[in-house]
Formats: sequence, C-alpha cells, structure tokens
Amino acid sequence: MKIPIKSIRFEKGWLQEYVYPTDTVMDFGCGLMALTRHLQCKKIYGFDIWQPYINQLKDEIKDERFVFKQMDIPKEIHTLDDKCIDISLAIDVVEHFEKPEALYVIKHMERIARKRIIIFTPLGFLKQEDGSGWGKDNPQHQKHRCGFTHSEFHELGYKTIQRKGGDHIAILAIKNIE
Repeated sequence: MKIPIKSIRFEKGWLQEYVYPTDTVMDFGCGLMALTRHLQCKKIYGFDIWQPYINQLKDEIKDERFVFKQMDIPKEIHTLDDKCIDISLAIDVVEHFEKPEALYVIKHMERIARKRIIIFTPLGFLKQEDGSGWGKDNPQHQKHRCGFTHSEFHELGYKTIQRKGGDHIAILAIKNIE
C-alpha cells in the first residue's frame, strides 16, 4: 500500500501552526532556536548538549517565558515527568543519534507530551560529518548517524509532510495525543 505524502514549502513562521499561545513547549536540541525563539506560547524550555548555545541564548533572550538548560538528551530525557509538557519538539535533532537512541528519545518525547510531538528531520540518511558551517564550533555533535523515512514515522503513528527545497528534502512528523 502506498502511503500518501503531502509535499509543501514551509513559509516563515510555519511552526506556529502547530503551537498555540497557551501551550508549553520543550525544544529538544534547541541549538540557537532559529525556528522556536519567535513562537507565541506560554512557556518554552530549550535543552541542548552544547553549553555555548545555552549561554548565548541566555544572553540574547531576556523573556521570562524561556528556560534554558544544558542536557544530554538521550542520557537525561528519562528523568522528565510523564505528561509534563504540551508539546515535545525536536527540529533537526534525531538524525544526530544512532537509530536505537533516536527511537528511545522519540519514545520519551511521546511519554512527556500531553498534546503533540513534532519532529523535523532529513528524509532518509543525509551524510553530514561536521555541521558544514552550522554548528562548526561543536562538530562532535553535528554528525548525522541515522535517517528516517515516511514509512518509519507512519509505523510509529505519526502523520508526515515532506518539505522540498533548500539543499535537501525533509520530513515533518506530527503525532497528536489528544
């Protein structure tokens, strides 16, 4: 059976469609929050392994809605409480883990979310060794180690949208809980 795949080009601010002003959000692997720092939401927690990103965010964003913390996501995500957040979000993150580790993170993202899980990742395996300019100061965390397909996300209960454009094709995977 062929899975229907919706292809769209994302416009600026596309993420807001999935996050409401009353939502609390956990942004796993937040980096410098290029897509999430302008979200209109009640509270947003930014977690990243790279302390310089956390320091820069704390210097740049002076808004009480934001909380930043260094976190080694695969090693610490299990410490978060069940259903403690509305939205679990990972933008360009899961591909940086080995596949079993990525699936473990996704499982815990689902466990802690009350409403929705949003994952954005390249379609399939996209080789990246050092961040190619993005994340050039922390190349050990920029290597791509796995890839996902639409079918894999569908098997996990996600709906997917394909993004064309830029230098690669990506998947937006969304799972609504409520």
